[in-house]
Amino acid sequence: MKRLSERWLWFCYKVLYLPVVWLAILLFSTRTRGRLHVPRSGPFLAIANHESFLDPILIALAVVRPTYFLARRTLFEPRWFGWLISALGAIPLEREQSGTEGLKAGLDVLKAGSGLILFPEGTRTRDGRLQPFKRGVLLLLRRSRAPILPVAVAGPYHAMPRGSFLPRLCPLFLPATAAGLACVVGPAIPYEKVEHLSNDELIRFLEARVAAVRAQAEALRRKPTRR
Repeated sequence: MKRLSERWLWFCYKVLYLPVVWLAILLFSTRTRGRLHVPRSGPFLAIANHESFLDPILIALAVVRPTYFLARRTLFEPRWFGWLISALGAIPLEREQSGTEGLKAGLDVLKAGSGLILFPEGTRTRDGRLQPFKRGVLLLLRRSRAPILPVAVAGPYHAMPRGSFLPRLCPLFLPATAAGLACVVGPAIPYEKVEHLSNDELIRFLEARVAAVRAQAEALRRKPTRR
């Protein structure tokens, strides 16, 4: 399954956006903030935390601009689900492919002037907390020199944690549950502002930015009222 062209990604995005956003609001009380921080054109590298399989969809709704993201090929089965996530910008990668292949796919997206979502934790969180970032993000960032867009989700860990087959819901017109979703997009950061940082400093900087935006997303999402 090949990467969709930018033209077809825009088409699929426009067709699916409103139905998906209304489902997200009705079923999960989804809230988003910060869409004006997304560059209207040109490449950007969205750095996000990873809580659940729901993350790419939630981020796509918040960014309001078609973006690509890397996903292992096993997620493209069954075929109908593979079509759905491809329409949302997923790029399949073989499990046995090296990090170099993944890096090249990401660079190709950014060089074409498109946005790319990256989950530097490398896998979904096991305990709901932000995990240390992998250093692969540094290679992609240094070589692309693309603007950085800190993004964070809150709630997907509660709605669909690892091992879950079906998501838990937080219906809009019913009492709130822990499965309410939120996504916040932080201000874009030009690469020139961070290029002087060492690799260790840059990793800490990215972790701090995503953690700060995640705190905003956690405060934004609908949760049960405490008594």
